[in-house]
Amino acid sequence: MVAILVFLALLILISVSIAKEKETGTMETLVAAPISKYDIVLGKVLPYVIVSFLVMLSIVIVGMLVFHVPFVGSQFMFLLSFLVFCIPACGISVWLATYTKTQQQAMLGLIIVAFLALMLSGAIISTENMPLVLRWISYINPLSHYSYLVRNIMLKGPDWMYFFIIFGAMFGVGAVIWYVALRRFKTTL
Repeated sequence: MVAILVFLALLILISVSIAKEKETGTMETLVAAPISKYDIVLGKVLPYVIVSFLVMLSIVIVGMLVFHVPFVGSQFMFLLSFLVFCIPACGISVWLATYTKTQQQAMLGLIIVAFLALMLSGAIISTENMPLVLRWISYINPLSHYSYLVRNIMLKGPDWMYFFIIFGAMFGVGAVIWYVALRRFKTTL
């Protein structure tokens, strides 16, 4: 649940807010301001990373207090995994927002992206039961890495070697996604 809700919160909030800026015409004001496209994207992404962190924290606290879910692992590793997951998740959101002009288009795109990411993440259907082609596709899905990592940290405890393997995979996928998203993000009218 932690992985799914953090991913959906980041995806919905970031891509819809950028699409709303385009739809209402305030993106032109931002483009005309003496700031770079990196500043615009950072200003759109950072507040929603904080909001999704609060969502993640509340889910973990409710899970521990109400449902008695154990937390065996390291809190530092859990926080670090969240921050690393934000790299590809925010990149996907910005990338999706570059293809949309209205909030309605952003929501329709979100449904497709979120559905595919959830089905190929292993959070709902185990990836071991998928055909080989879908299993390979799930290896580039950052949500699959994050859901396995959260499960591993909370229930098994810290395994730094596994953490760094997943960290590298999420960071690599995130770097590629951000490269493409920032190349598509235009600051010209």
